[in-house]
Amino acid sequence: MDDLGLEVVDQQLHPDHAMLLCRVVDPDDWCQDPTAAAASRVKLSTQAVVWALKIVVIDRMSIARITAGLGVSWNTV
Repeated sequence: MDDLGLEVVDQQLHPDHAMLLCRVVDPDDWCQDPTAAAASRVKLSTQAVVWALKIVVIDRMSIARITAGLGVSWNTV
């Protein structure tokens, strides 16, 4: 576990498996925060909204085509 930056703090042994409770010793800053993609309780990320607005205004694409491109329903956009 040392190679993974983890420290085992507890263990449970079962007949068919073992469970280890670990604590992070070295935080991994490489991992990104998934909450930064969109504000809480929104249906589309900020980038998806900007993309959809650009497509409507600049390319004059229909809302139906945008929803298909985003893979969401009409009500989401």
